[in-house]
Amino acid sequence: MLSEVLNAGIADLALFAPAQQAQLLAAQADLNAIVAAGPGGFDGSAVLTILVSAIDVLNALATLDCNGFL
Repeated sequence: MLSEVLNAGIADLALFAPAQQAQLLAAQADLNAIVAAGPGGFDGSAVLTILVSAIDVLNALATLDCNGFL
């Protein structure tokens, strides 16, 4: 679940630029609100929010250096 990944990743928020931090925190809040609303609150707007959040998270991650398996 994207919200779980983002919630866990917030511990590394300092790795991102301030604008990205704000964007990631907003995505976290949006995704957590969708989860909290439950199945009855899931609609087309939620789908769009999830997709945009996923793109924002991936774009932010792509700006980081990857030390991977060094």
